[in-house]
Amino acid sequence: MSWNRLESQAAEIAEFGKKRFQSKVAYLATIRKDGLPRVHPFTPIMGDGHLFVFIESTSPKGHELRRDPRFAIHCSVTDMSGESGEFIVTGSAKFIEDPDLRALAVKTCPV
Repeated sequence: MSWNRLESQAAEIAEFGKKRFQSKVAYLATIRKDGLPRVHPFTPIMGDGHLFVFIESTSPKGHELRRDPRFAIHCSVTDMSGESGEFIVTGSAKFIEDPDLRALAVKTCPV
C-alpha cells in the first residue's frame, strides 16, 4: 500500500504515523542473506503521499532490500511512559528509477 493510499483510507492513522516519523530517527529492519534480521537507524522522508528512504549504494540495507524487498519500519516511543505511541509499517521496498519521483524525494528531504 502506498502512503497516499493509507492517507485516503485511514487518514488518522496516516497522520499519526507522519507525526511519529517526521524528523525523527526510525529503524528499518531488513533480512540478511543468512535469513537473520538486521536493524538500521535512518530518518524517514515523507511528503506528497510518499514515504522515502534514502540509501547509499554501498549500504548493506540497500543490498538486502534488492535481494529481498520485505521490510519493517518502526519508530519507538519517546519515553518510558509510552504515551507518545509507536508506529510500524511493513511491506516490500520499491527502488525508484523514475527521475521525476527521485527529484520529488530530494525536494521533500528537509536537509
